[in-house]
Amino acid sequence: MDDLRKYAPVLHTGFGDNYTEAQMNAFIEWCYDRGFSGFSAEGKSNPRTNDIDGWVQGFIRGLAYAAAACEKKGMDLWIFDEWGYPTGTAGGKTLENNTRWRSKKLHLAMDIPLEQGQEVELSAPAHFLAAAAWKTGRDIFGAPLSEDTLLIPADGKIRYRASAKRERLCVVAWEYDCFRTVGVFVPDPEDDRQGTLDLLSWEGVACFISHMHEGYVGQLGKYFGRQLKGFFYDEPYVSNPYPYTFDILDEFKKTKGYDITPALPRMLAGRNPQGLLDYRDVCTTRVAQAFYGQMAKWCHAHGVEMVGHQDLDHRIKSLDNVSGHFFKNSAQSDAPGVDYIWNQLRPGYFADFPRFAGSARRLLGKQHAISESFAATSSCLYPDHMRFCMEHQILRGIDRFFLMIADPVPEDNQFHTVLSKNHPQSISFAAALNRRVALTNKLVNSARPAAKVALYIPMAVVFRDMLNHSINEAPYAKVYKTLEEASRHLCYLPVDFDYLWKEALLDLRLEKGTLVTPLGQRIDTIIFPPAALEEPEIRKLREFIDKGGKVIFLNDAPEAFEGFGVICPEIRRLGDYVSPSVGLSSPAMLSVSVREDDEQKLYFILNENDIPAETDIFFPQGGHLLSYDYPRELWVNADTADGPEGIRIHETFEPMQLKVYALGGKVAEAKPIRAAGPSGSAMQIMPIEGWIAISPEGKEIKLGKDLKDWGEFYRKDYTGWMSYHASFTVPQAGKYRINLGRVCYAAKITIDNDKESIAAFAPFEVDRELSSGSHTIRVEILNTDANKLLGTTEAVQAGRDLPWFKTRVGTDRNYLCSGLLGPVTVFAVGES
Repeated sequence: MDDLRKYAPVLHTGFGDNYTEAQMNAFIEWCYDRGFSGFSAEGKSNPRTNDIDGWVQGFIRGLAYAAAACEKKGMDLWIFDEWGYPTGTAGGKTLENNTRWRSKKLHLAMDIPLEQGQEVELSAPAHFLAAAAWKTGRDIFGAPLSEDTLLIPADGKIRYRASAKRERLCVVAWEYDCFRTVGVFVPDPEDDRQGTLDLLSWEGVACFISHMHEGYVGQLGKYFGRQLKGFFYDEPYVSNPYPYTFDILDEFKKTKGYDITPALPRMLAGRNPQGLLDYRDVCTTRVAQAFYGQMAKWCHAHGVEMVGHQDLDHRIKSLDNVSGHFFKNSAQSDAPGVDYIWNQLRPGYFADFPRFAGSARRLLGKQHAISESFAATSSCLYPDHMRFCMEHQILRGIDRFFLMIADPVPEDNQFHTVLSKNHPQSISFAAALNRRVALTNKLVNSARPAAKVALYIPMAVVFRDMLNHSINEAPYAKVYKTLEEASRHLCYLPVDFDYLWKEALLDLRLEKGTLVTPLGQRIDTIIFPPAALEEPEIRKLREFIDKGGKVIFLNDAPEAFEGFGVICPEIRRLGDYVSPSVGLSSPAMLSVSVREDDEQKLYFILNENDIPAETDIFFPQGGHLLSYDYPRELWVNADTADGPEGIRIHETFEPMQLKVYALGGKVAEAKPIRAAGPSGSAMQIMPIEGWIAISPEGKEIKLGKDLKDWGEFYRKDYTGWMSYHASFTVPQAGKYRINLGRVCYAAKITIDNDKESIAAFAPFEVDRELSSGSHTIRVEILNTDANKLLGTTEAVQAGRDLPWFKTRVGTDRNYLCSGLLGPVTVFAVGES
């Protein structure tokens, strides 16, 4: 694989069981031509099947054809480790003869209020674990809990007589979880094989591995570690918040040193938060080891990687949720991951969840972090938005993209996603998009991370808040909201930072007042939300402070740190305590990622807004400043001015635009490319007017200089291409830049019927050598699929039958504008 292609996205496919060798050769050739680094396969069956064994044989046969084709082209192959989702049942085969390995959870089987003298006789429920009664009444904050009366069933009966004025009797049992796997099989809610796997069970997970991973060794083993790079886990499911497996209570006693069984009734009744946190700690550690760790061990023994993403990994408050503890699990994975599935990433909207995986990558010393992207985002995706969403994630640490979802052999008459082989956007712009993302990816990964600030996530407190166990602890209530507010403020100061959690804090090496990561990054400042800290955390932080590190407590400091650290009374004042990575003269939604090597620092600055941003940027050190010219793929000297703040540069960012700078590097080959007037005169910007639009039927529509939405002169419900023609004149021969202005949403440009150029990303420009005199320009514009679905009332009514319509319609309506909107200009550029 060539050096740039390895940084490009992977195309994720819904992979069937009936592909021929010729079809796979054609598909891999198409992927190669579009610049993908490889493809990943997730099983699909249409219609769904009851013959899993037969389906799997055909599925693996097609993968063998694909692997051979990948070998010829030097491309990668990835396999989703479930024929559906969530990972764990191997299409039902794991649980076929072992239903006891279905996922399980603790259950509050009985919860009975009692009054003094009241007697009860209850039948102990199936799967009984514990029963207890205790006094109740108005709680007094800080008062000790009343003693529990443990109840032991006799002859299958629980008998009790209340002696206090008011009491509560609770009984805990375990039960099988009703959550189901969605797969290639015919769905049957009564079929236990289609449940979910108990991820705490070492034996159950081993059975899954034998059915799923081992099943590929025979026909694909020779590709392991070569073309077949690894297995991708998808949204593993753990019963939340009280998972259970048969030996977990023994594991708890061994780990924590006490028996949690008698405390289970009060715990499930919400009256034993510490017991719950201890139980959750034991269970999430077990999930990380038994499921993620056991799979990783198998993969590594066979020369392949284990990557994937967990469920609900797009917000702080669910990082310890239905897939377990995000960071504990990430420690086992070769590439921590997130799922960008809906519309969380869009201009003008703050979303920071890719940094969870990026931080796990950096602080755990992983080589990669992944993102499953675009699975159900909308129908209005277009190249520049897709570029923005991926570069947004790259700046936060993601470097592998699995782009969802395409059919390797699409039918010509089907409605396809923008990644489909038959979609016009993919045909014309996929190669440009993949190359652009690969360029940014390569630049970011050319130097080590340089973020010096960390925002601490107290995972236990976040989990407790989510279960409303902080009602009487006002300073700690809703800590996840404090964290989200702090992360937004840091992001747009702008400060490059990472998330930090307990295990990483305790494991990272201390050196001269910094936490040193495995990749050489040095963290010298840690920001803490209001949260109680455990003794190991306190000791490590005190040592960090003693050696010169800086700790900032939001709102208040724990008692153990009175006189130590700094208190920031309000999040909006964080800028008084943390230095921005770069200075801005105007507030804006500009985020930054900083990288460094022995020669230079790289600054990646992204406008995350849907409006332009104009600002002076102040770099905090001296040196020579370069900027990266994406169209020409080289570094050029930047126009700078020195000042008391350091180097200053004035910049205007288009909506969603990324700009990249290098400070202090080698500059011998860098040349400035800037606007310049002929013969040293003032720059002349010349408008291109006299436009004629050509409808798909070939009809000419004279627009002149009045460029407008083609819904005003053609059809609002049309999705496809529209062609525009005009003439213009330049005064003398030289290099010129044609700027299209506003484009909805991607363009191809041809000058004088010569070579065609792609203008897929803002600011939608191309450079050309032109002779003096008159020239012709043809611009072809492609809009989005939103118009086809929402352009008219009739289209909306027809779209309502699509299963995903309601989840996407709100976003799609923002992207109904279509066409070349300009103003289109031409001006001279030159080197000096």
